[in-house]
Amino acid sequence: MRTTNKITNLAIAVLITGFLAGNAYGETSAKEFFKTYDAEVKNNFKRIEQGYQKALLQGMSIGIGWANTIIENETGKKLWCQPAKLAVSLDQDISMLRLALKEDPTLEKVPLGMALIYAYKYTFPCHKQ
Repeated sequence: MRTTNKITNLAIAVLITGFLAGNAYGETSAKEFFKTYDAEVKNNFKRIEQGYQKALLQGMSIGIGWANTIIENETGKKLWCQPAKLAVSLDQDISMLRLALKEDPTLEKVPLGMALIYAYKYTFPCHKQ
């Protein structure tokens, strides 16, 4: 019983340390994201970073989608106007982000979430609201 408590406490300490270390570095930039992601693609996704990079982008995509919905509900306007019946896949998010970075290289330096919002705005512009 005592060994189980020690293992549990150690696991909790490792998790807390991981969360604190992750927060110390701040949000990754779009350039840093693709540097790691592309290295993993070349390596056939054999390392843990691939799963992290995909989860990171997918979480951001879902979050900004909800934020766009809340903004529309509260103001009647959207940041971008994605067709209602169109679901965007993770691979499409990556393609949209690459295209946005190609169109505006300054987006490489901004946080990944902000670059993704601009990618959505570029791909699904709102013409009249």
